[in-house]
Amino acid sequence: MPESRARVDRKPVRAEHVASQIRASIVAGEFEAGQRLPTVNELVKQYAAAKNTVVKAISILREEGRVQPFEGSGVYVLDPDDAALAEEVAGEGSSEILTEIMRRLDIFDERITSMEASLAEVRRANPPGRPATG
Repeated sequence: MPESRARVDRKPVRAEHVASQIRASIVAGEFEAGQRLPTVNELVKQYAAAKNTVVKAISILREEGRVQPFEGSGVYVLDPDDAALAEEVAGEGSSEILTEIMRRLDIFDERITSMEASLAEVRRANPPGRPATG
């Protein structure tokens, strides 16, 4: 009986340890504000931990205001200044809204990247000092 109790007691300790490692990566700048963390499955492999342990670690970091999970989109690092706002909008039903906002932002990001590539192509075709072709 004490053996099974010890096993149960270790889970929160392990989750704290994983949370501590992810926290250290955030503080060190390996993950910047707005950046999506690796998936839960990737974190499971990276930290050689059980899925429930990683989920608990993310929950710990969320309670600290360091990350915000968005269903269907992933877990994102919060700017410390945005943590209060994230808690405010994380009420019931807001998850779907935030997921849709993140999806739309991804679309805009793709469009901006495409436009930047097009602009770079135009600049290569028309370098400064050379008359533009019309």
